[in-house]
Amino acid sequence: MSTQKKIVAYKALPADVLSYLEARAEVVTVDPKDTDALQAALKSANGAIGASVQITPQMLEGATNLRVLSTISVGYDNFDVADLTRRGIVLTHTPDVLTESTADTVFALILSSARRVVELAEWVKAGNWKASIGDAHFGVDVQGKTLGIVGLGRIGGAVARRAALGFRMNVLYTNRRPNAQAEQEYGAKRVELDELLAQSDFVCLQVPLTGETRGMIGAAQLKAMKKSAILINASRGRPSMKPRSSRRCKMARSWAPVSTCSSKSRCPPVRRSSR
Repeated sequence: MSTQKKIVAYKALPADVLSYLEARAEVVTVDPKDTDALQAALKSANGAIGASVQITPQMLEGATNLRVLSTISVGYDNFDVADLTRRGIVLTHTPDVLTESTADTVFALILSSARRVVELAEWVKAGNWKASIGDAHFGVDVQGKTLGIVGLGRIGGAVARRAALGFRMNVLYTNRRPNAQAEQEYGAKRVELDELLAQSDFVCLQVPLTGETRGMIGAAQLKAMKKSAILINASRGRPSMKPRSSRRCKMARSWAPVSTCSSKSRCPPVRRSSR
């Protein structure tokens, strides 16, 4: 009877990773879109590796040999951690591998929103740049402004570093616990959410999706922001914004652009009002 372990791969793996696994176990590749095939493969597997597929408790029924699940991602929203714990299955993920890349993207959103890069690029491509531009086309400065970060973890800290050291920004943050490194190295100041919203020129959401953060930003919070403020939703998982809050804010405010890089179900961006 073979004692070789079986690993199910439900995502295409880099050649070196696949070679490493195949030298140590039987690797079975499964199309992640075929849920029935994946569930059947898991029943005889000792481990599984992949990403971007929801692994439900029902899919694990009968998988008595399964000991490890590895998701090639920072987030693990696709797993029921409590259920895995009950079954004695270890879940691993890849924290910090995309911290700097994500922080670059978040800051790109801050800059492009402030300077209206995408909007004006489309305006130029449409052939509208025929004379000198005026105030109607100006963006806003980023350097020296106040950035409020909701959730100062790894990525939030990397964004704070770029803001404070690269753009001389004043950094406010709200977090479950103090971030001593950010306070000492970047001059970040921990405040309550209401104060952060009221004082910030840019507000960046960097929180995980939990019962505490779900829908934490609604119409009331958007109205509490400066009329000139820009909101960047870069949270993990589904947006932390309440449904339709952007639309409500658009009706009540003259300026509240929102950028997002976090979810398939995104809040619609708020544009400049004609008022």
